Amino acid sequence: MWIFLPVTCLLVFATTTLGFYEGTCLRKDPSPGVLVLTPGRELIMTCRGHVMIDGLKVRKGSNASKRGVVSKTEALIKSLKQDEEEEWNDESGLTQRENSSLQWKWTGRMVGKRDRGVKWSRGATLSLSSVTLADSGTFTCYDREKERFSIKVIVAEPPEKPDLFCYKKSPSSKIRCESKPQQNVTIRPNCYLLLRKSPSESFQPFQCSFSSRTSRCFCVLDHNEDEMRLSHFAVLCVTSITGNTTSNLINFTPLRILKPDPPANVSVRKVEEQEMWMKITWNLPSSWKSHDNFYDLIYQIKYRPAVSSFHFEQIHNVKDKRSFLITDAIPGEEYLIQVRTKEEYDGLWSNWSTAVYGCSWTGK
Repeated sequence: MWIFLPVTCLLVFATTTLGFYEGTCLRKDPSPGVLVLTPGRELIMTCRGHVMIDGLKVRKGSNASKRGVVSKTEALIKSLKQDEEEEWNDESGLTQRENSSLQWKWTGRMVGKRDRGVKWSRGATLSLSSVTLADSGTFTCYDREKERFSIKVIVAEPPEKPDLFCYKKSPSSKIRCESKPQQNVTIRPNCYLLLRKSPSESFQPFQCSFSSRTSRCFCVLDHNEDEMRLSHFAVLCVTSITGNTTSNLINFTPLRILKPDPPANVSVRKVEEQEMWMKITWNLPSSWKSHDNFYDLIYQIKYRPAVSSFHFEQIHNVKDKRSFLITDAIPGEEYLIQVRTKEEYDGLWSNWSTAVYGCSWTGK
């Protein structure tokens, strides 16, 4: 009984958590007259406004314009019944003259049977055997230059499952949470964070931003000194007209995700008359402010000959100062030197600083 109680509590918490945000990360509706597809679908359209996806028919009329995301689970799409087949096939009753007067255009350009991906195009009906990202655009059927039917098609991959991670650059800085997808993002998503700060609280939504330049979602949470060792639970929701998904639930305390920037202004200089010595100095990370000095930083310095790969690099720990004296350098040899830092008791090591190069005194 004592063994299974913690596991039971964890399962209850996980179930409650999943139950809360399961219905909160909803896919965005496309605009009226927009159809959203994933690559590889077969698309058939007629000039009377019928649309078929992979053998399933999208309802003709207002419903199709309001719910354009294709999914077999939605009421939007249903299997063809016999009476629907008759409605679909009534276009075959067009006379040859009527049929020849119909033509399809894709974003203003004429569509023909020889176009890539076009399976067949016979007047009233246009079929794309396997849509690709390049097929995104507006398809319009004209009858003697008069528009009869038009639909905007967006072909895009749904959002991939986010890999959420959170960090702080200093004890007093805000919490930053972000996720960067592995694949290119073609449709800008909406991102928001669901956060709770204890099992007894409810999840609260926080709007996040999406950077088109870096293709990542990022969220910024205010700092609270009283919550530095309080457990936080977070889930990232990513949603767009192409789909929706959530990250796995993560748990962190602000101090444990403390990851400083690398030390700033790392420099190396020779020590006169000392052929094996080099003096390394650096400053606090640029994001480490004066009111963070209650927390102590420790450092590691890494150095090795720049070109002699058979020499192993050396790492030394440094505490209570921002300098280090190398005393075992090979005279005249150029060295590559880097420094990193972390809070003494909590958090993660920073990235290594940008490499600097230097050599010891040679008397020349």
